[in-house]
Amino acid sequence: MKHNFNFHQFIFTVLLVLISLPSFSQDAQPRTDNTSPYFESAEVRDAFKDCKKPIWTDDWKDLPSTQPNSVDFNNDPKYYNMKFRRLRNRRALTGDPCTVNKLIGVVGVGSWVKDLGALTDEDLDNYAQVNAVIKAGVTTDPMVSVRDMDNYYSRGTVAGFVIVAGSGSSVLTLDIIKALSIGFYRDGKLQGVKAVREGQDGTLLTLKLIQIPGSSDVCALLTAQSDWLFDEVSLDCSGGVQADVANLYKIKYAFVGSESEFPITISDNNGTGGIDAYNEHFKDEKKKIEFGSMKGWNAVLLGLPFPFTSDHAKKMYDSDTTNVTVITPILSVGYQGGAKFMVNNAVDPNAEAFEAGMEVGYKYNMIGALALKAGAWVNLLLFDHNGNKVQEETISAQVLGLSLVQANSGTISIKSKVPFSGCEIRFLTVLSVDVGGIGIHYGFVRAAPDVYHHCDIKPTISSNICDSQSSFRLRSNSGVSVTWALARAWDLNGKDILGSTQVKVTPDGQVTNMSTGKYTFRATARDGCSDETTITVGSFNDGNTPCGSPMVNGKNGVNDSIYALTDTIYQSSGSLLSISKLKNPWNILNKNDSTYAEYISGLNLADNLCIIGIKRVDGKLIYDATDRHEGETTKEAEKRAAPKRIGFVVEANVTVLNLHALQFLQIRCYNKGKEVYRHLISENNAIGAGVAGSDKVQKIRYSIEVPATDKDGHQIQMDEFQLWNSGVLNLDGSVLRIYYAFIEEASDDCSSPLACGSLVLSNRNSHTVINADETKFGGTVDVLAIDDNLGYLVDNDLDTYLAIANTVSVGVGQTIAVRMGRTLDYHHQLGVVIDNKTFLAAVKVGSWLTLATYKDGKPTGDEYTDWKVIGAKVAGYGDKNILFFQPKNAYDEIRLTVANIVGLLDVQKFYGLVVRGDVDNDGIPDCKDNCSCTNGVKDIRINQVCVGDDITVTATGNPGAEYYLVFDDKNAGKNGVVDTMSTSATSNNIAYTYTTATPGEYQLTFYDGSGKPLSSVVYKVHPLQTRWLSTASNNDWNKWDNWSDGSPYCCTNAIISSDSKVFPVLGSVESPADYCCKDIFFEPRSAVENVPSLNYRRAWVELELMPNRYYNLSAPLKHTYTGDMFVPAATKATAAYFEPLTEDNWAENRFNPSIYQRLWANTAYGKLAPLENKGELVDQTLGIMQTRWSRHFNAVAKAYGEGEGFSLWVDNGGLPATDAQRIRLPKTHGTYHYYNDYDHAILGEEKVVKDDSICRFIYEAENEKNLVQEYSYKQGGAEVKESRTVFVGQEDYYITLRADTLTNAFLMGNPFMSHLDIRKFLEVNDNVKSVVMEIGDDLQQQTVLRANNEIVATGDVTTVEPMQSFYVMLKGEPLKEVRLLLTKEMIGGKRAEKPGTTDTPDSSNGGETKEGTAPEGLRVTVECLNSGKKSVALFLGACSTQESQYSPNSKSQAFAPTLLDGEIRPEVKVFGVGSDEAYGASRGDGSVSRGEAFDIMPLADRIPLGILLDRADSISIVVSSTTGADLSSYVLRDNLTGKDYALDSQVIVANAESSLGRFVLRSIANMPAVADDSFSGVSIMQQGSNVVVQSADANLHSVKVLDMSGRLISKSQDSHARRLQTTGEQGIHIVCIELENGKSRGYKIML
Repeated sequence: MKHNFNFHQFIFTVLLVLISLPSFSQDAQPRTDNTSPYFESAEVRDAFKDCKKPIWTDDWKDLPSTQPNSVDFNNDPKYYNMKFRRLRNRRALTGDPCTVNKLIGVVGVGSWVKDLGALTDEDLDNYAQVNAVIKAGVTTDPMVSVRDMDNYYSRGTVAGFVIVAGSGSSVLTLDIIKALSIGFYRDGKLQGVKAVREGQDGTLLTLKLIQIPGSSDVCALLTAQSDWLFDEVSLDCSGGVQADVANLYKIKYAFVGSESEFPITISDNNGTGGIDAYNEHFKDEKKKIEFGSMKGWNAVLLGLPFPFTSDHAKKMYDSDTTNVTVITPILSVGYQGGAKFMVNNAVDPNAEAFEAGMEVGYKYNMIGALALKAGAWVNLLLFDHNGNKVQEETISAQVLGLSLVQANSGTISIKSKVPFSGCEIRFLTVLSVDVGGIGIHYGFVRAAPDVYHHCDIKPTISSNICDSQSSFRLRSNSGVSVTWALARAWDLNGKDILGSTQVKVTPDGQVTNMSTGKYTFRATARDGCSDETTITVGSFNDGNTPCGSPMVNGKNGVNDSIYALTDTIYQSSGSLLSISKLKNPWNILNKNDSTYAEYISGLNLADNLCIIGIKRVDGKLIYDATDRHEGETTKEAEKRAAPKRIGFVVEANVTVLNLHALQFLQIRCYNKGKEVYRHLISENNAIGAGVAGSDKVQKIRYSIEVPATDKDGHQIQMDEFQLWNSGVLNLDGSVLRIYYAFIEEASDDCSSPLACGSLVLSNRNSHTVINADETKFGGTVDVLAIDDNLGYLVDNDLDTYLAIANTVSVGVGQTIAVRMGRTLDYHHQLGVVIDNKTFLAAVKVGSWLTLATYKDGKPTGDEYTDWKVIGAKVAGYGDKNILFFQPKNAYDEIRLTVANIVGLLDVQKFYGLVVRGDVDNDGIPDCKDNCSCTNGVKDIRINQVCVGDDITVTATGNPGAEYYLVFDDKNAGKNGVVDTMSTSATSNNIAYTYTTATPGEYQLTFYDGSGKPLSSVVYKVHPLQTRWLSTASNNDWNKWDNWSDGSPYCCTNAIISSDSKVFPVLGSVESPADYCCKDIFFEPRSAVENVPSLNYRRAWVELELMPNRYYNLSAPLKHTYTGDMFVPAATKATAAYFEPLTEDNWAENRFNPSIYQRLWANTAYGKLAPLENKGELVDQTLGIMQTRWSRHFNAVAKAYGEGEGFSLWVDNGGLPATDAQRIRLPKTHGTYHYYNDYDHAILGEEKVVKDDSICRFIYEAENEKNLVQEYSYKQGGAEVKESRTVFVGQEDYYITLRADTLTNAFLMGNPFMSHLDIRKFLEVNDNVKSVVMEIGDDLQQQTVLRANNEIVATGDVTTVEPMQSFYVMLKGEPLKEVRLLLTKEMIGGKRAEKPGTTDTPDSSNGGETKEGTAPEGLRVTVECLNSGKKSVALFLGACSTQESQYSPNSKSQAFAPTLLDGEIRPEVKVFGVGSDEAYGASRGDGSVSRGEAFDIMPLADRIPLGILLDRADSISIVVSSTTGADLSSYVLRDNLTGKDYALDSQVIVANAESSLGRFVLRSIANMPAVADDSFSGVSIMQQGSNVVVQSADANLHSVKVLDMSGRLISKSQDSHARRLQTTGEQGIHIVCIELENGKSRGYKIML
């Protein structure tokens, strides 16, 4: 949704809307063809011949079939210029175009409605509660009404309401339903009323019931078919039933159109099935389904439901929807039977057939009385495509009875909250059911109603600002997180400057570096919707004739005296106010339009009095509308004779010129003493207003328009005009000043408040809508009251009006609340357009109208109540007046409370709302004002502080001048207002300081001494503590609403929340305080990207660990020791966030839970207590296990280095195994202890060395490029001074990893509290072949491989978490030490530009490298069906760009070896097995060896698969294509059964156990002629504790199981055996297989 207002576009739009009104076409002659199905008559059709709104219909039979969804006619003989749109589905009347259109007051009921806004919001599950009092003898009473302001709906269209039919035990009765009706309106006028169709005698239309998930609400659709073209529907109560009884109705929403219902039936010889209809309906959305199955059951017999026969089941899915399958009752109680359909997604077999939000259910038969008598209820269950239940809802007997009231058949459905593919209905009763009592017609799905998405961003309204202002604060709805960006930019000549402008905008809307031009900014919400606003900087005057050209002497020199004041009246009665009563009368005629003549106070202006006049004394005319003169061009003559607007600018105390006086002021025009024209003033438009209160004088224009001819058709000429008063005006004790007379072209439209800079606020222009929740009567009404056509207040048409009923009790008002759809501030005036009768009648009621502004639902403090005075608050034009306001605080909602005007009017008329740009608040729109901008205030500086600190404002203004500083923060000055004088200095001559008390984002506006706004700035008072929101809209650290209490500064403690959807990303640091906080606390699973840019004092981190599993970790802080890894007992953990952890508040604890640690490929050192323990501990070397992990160790004084990985296990001990444990770092403990495991007695202790840097990040190092900040702030009233270092000088971080044995695998830790990008890590470190990460709580592994410029992975995780370590698999020969590089780019930062260079990516410094083409391949996924855990292996084909890299006879980079923890068996693991048969390779040439396992490997003609399971489970095997590989070229071979499976569907294996080689990927064609295929039919499986080897060729001789040291564990031997079985032990072993031909091979497996 975008808004970029342009005046000419606006006028064009208004004209189009006016043209579209039927009243402009009433004289159209009806055509003879009266067959149109869309209008009730030819006359109505012809009245809408030029209608600009679309007309929606679901009946396309009279419209072109070649345009099946939309047609715009152009001079069509039948449909003229109309627009038609197809209504393909039920449409909820919600969102911006739709409004609650009536405020209905019930006699004697004060609070008559609750949550009325629920009718038109996007949430279709909430509801409004309405009291309806049904009066006997009354035909219908409307309860609620909803209007669509942008569309019409054709005759024949179904419309209605969704109401709550039952909630819990409360169910509406049939009589109540039958008493309801639908009213149809068009353009505010009732066309007719029709009873709802459901439940009425003879209609056979039953209630359609919908169960809402998560509540007990069951909803009913109430409908009627309109006989009229309409745009509004009401829900009415018919009289005569339950007289004088108040009924509570819960109404969810109104709708138009029939629901798109699709029976789950197939096409046959009898007709088209619902499935084909569904596919046709959704073909443009590329949705397609296929029938799966329909089954049915009778009651349970002998423990099993008795199924329907196939013929009976077919009745539920054939095309004849009148067929019914009758349930045969067997039992007297309980389950009586049901049915279930399943549907397949024909586009994606692995996806569900239907989306969440669809309605799904059944049509069924049941005798209505039976539902209550038998206590029947229904369960509806939804299933996914695998048959798993995903949702279940219950519908009660009372509700079922309501749905069956007429035809003994009904429909029941539920709204799905999840995607699904099947639905089952179950009938249950508490009493027996007669034969034939229950039957099922068919299942169905309904499309969810179409809903308009309201993008509730409320951006700053498009604004003008002066060119002295280079910054601006864009505002939006604080409840909707948005990101601002510059979308378009032009200079004042319209040239596109987007690519060259220096303008910057932060994601939270702070704009800087603006110069003259136009800038459009886009705010984008998290759901992708957006809105725009345009800021015009300087030169917004349109350059046309300026308004109000003064009629003064001296324009052309001192002798230029062409005007004089009136000294004679030309009437037979009346009097002239003597010029002698004027002080400085010559000021009226001098060329200085800021001076005035002033009447002496104490006078009364009597009836029929000439107040002032001006005449021409040089013999020429003021206005001459006669024909062209000699010597004139036609154009000159037309301009001279064109109508003019003349008037006076006067000024008085606002308490003088009251509303009553305005109806008696008039201007009379003369020529040579003869009156030629007179008119009551048609404009009272203020052009000057103060800000200090109502006692300020106000400057006002009084004018009339003089036409070219009078009423008799005579051309007007005049040389004089006068201002007359025909009523008494009391000037006692007040001031009346007259500035000058003026004349202007009437066409300049200077008098209209709707001149070029104005915008009518409407749903289309600005998303302005009625806030129905706050629109209400303030108390009881005396008679039935209806405030009609609420939508006309926001419909973009100032000739339609909201009519407010004058029926409430005296002193009680009605509130009309309007959400503006935009955020406004002092740059605009807001106008409320009313009619003159309302305006004049209100003079006797000073508090007749209260206008209050709101922001985010809270009052801003701006409120206006006193309407006895006008001042700058009223502008009149024509038959309307505009009440103008200029609130000082930002707002996005207004609430108008209107009091009763006793005995004067039946209704009060409100036409609409307007805003106009008026930067200097002088009443002249900016586009017509040459002087909107004056020398403002510049160099505004406000220091950043936290709550309790002093904020200081400095600025430069004119020396020795008066200024008002108006703060949003009411703690400043007197309720936010400061009156100050600048000093005589030429810079920084304005200064003010105050102590802050409340955090917030505030605006400060500077005004000059006369109240003219000059400049504004937004500043922040930061909180002392704040939390990063898990729902933050973007990654901007400094965005205020990304934090719970506002963004942090260097005095704020910052908490980074767990599991946020997005984490802060810090940019490059220009100033030390760019990304600043006091202390920072990282909750588990949190991060700050590019964390080296952070300015902080101390950091805390927390790990959350589940017991009884290993975590691969890394230390993020300096001086982290193994002894720090403990969890204190619950009673000993008393430290709050940001509190240092000491022995007193975080006591050492080594039991319940216990922590065990391991090192990778390193010898660990521990302490052992000898058997002859005498209180001493002995150092002990704990050797490396075969799987490269050290044994568990208990040393407490080992320090963890930068980038060093380690493994940690939490043993829950006596604590629940389901409770997560948290380890918090750093700890200040200087001594740790060793304990006896038996009685927990202390056996010894060790000291650890720590200093003040324990709260600093481990990677920080001194560097001359680091930034230093000297910072001071107040804390507890005292000033604190700190020196901070921001460690941004380091570009590269080198990590050295060491091992005690030669290895190609190292464990590396992420040393940053930022996510580490794996792709960038692999791009920079050429010596790394692949990395392996453990992801998730279930230890699933992901392997990432870099083969030249290609990155491939077995999963989709792209980063390493903070504090996580990962395996690094090196190329080449095994090493004991490796040096690896980490860069800023890997953690979200950017490399600093070197002088004289450009920022070009470079693979050597972590920049992006050119990506190669991803290879084709096969992805094998094995899933445990009980747990849902998965494992993936990749097999890559040849790369088009570098095929040779996959050559098996070179040290191919395409192999990523499988890495398993020898102690922990994964729940599922799949891998490929290297073999000589597959690659023709041998270990000697450096390629892959046979029997080795790989997560990623080249695709060969035969690849044995290894599947490792920690327990027997049913599994699925799915082989999918990557980058377009041809699945048809391979099969999946099961060596156990000898069966080949095509790869286009999953393979299910029941009760599977671990196997090696049972399943093989085989190429169908081009099988190589291998030298030895002896082992091709051999497979290894685990069955319990046994190892089973099978051969399809019966050629087994022996099987041995050895441990990794070569020790024989077991052996089995036979001759020509098909199957050999032997025993194994837990862990990794070698299975040696010998064949009858003497060949042998060893396989490494994990048991």
